[in-house]
Amino acid sequence: MRWSLERLDGSVESSGEVAAAAAGCATAQIARIPAPASIDERRSRVLVAELVEAGSRRSLVVTPFVPDKHLALTAPTLEVSVKLAPAGQAVVRLESDTLARWVELALDGADTIFSDNYFDLPARRQIEVSFAFPADWSIERVRQALKVRSVVDTYA
Repeated sequence: MRWSLERLDGSVESSGEVAAAAAGCATAQIARIPAPASIDERRSRVLVAELVEAGSRRSLVVTPFVPDKHLALTAPTLEVSVKLAPAGQAVVRLESDTLARWVELALDGADTIFSDNYFDLPARRQIEVSFAFPADWSIERVRQALKVRSVVDTYA
């Protein structure tokens, strides 16, 4: 397990890595991390935990210290790329300059199932999501039809 206490812009305040084992459908304490002291610190920091197995990230979880509506989120600048993959698949690669909370992917004009959706994208990390490439579509059409938004986009 890798963990880091981070500001929303990805600045790491503390981090660690520890070998851990847990039975299926069980929990195991791997570290004790003090919560930020002030309300302003709690609004602008999150705990990021990554399960790494054989050098590959298997899971990524972002835990805020306040409810989502109290996080000091700002509109993320997302870098999005789409490429073709084998077996009729496409891959979307995303990276953000700040925490993008609850990222949603949609492909206008296609009933698409993504390998992941409504996920958190911490600053300065990459996430790849795959999906079936729509029949008779060009890669350019996919790029134009792909819509990406996060919870900040729902704010009035």
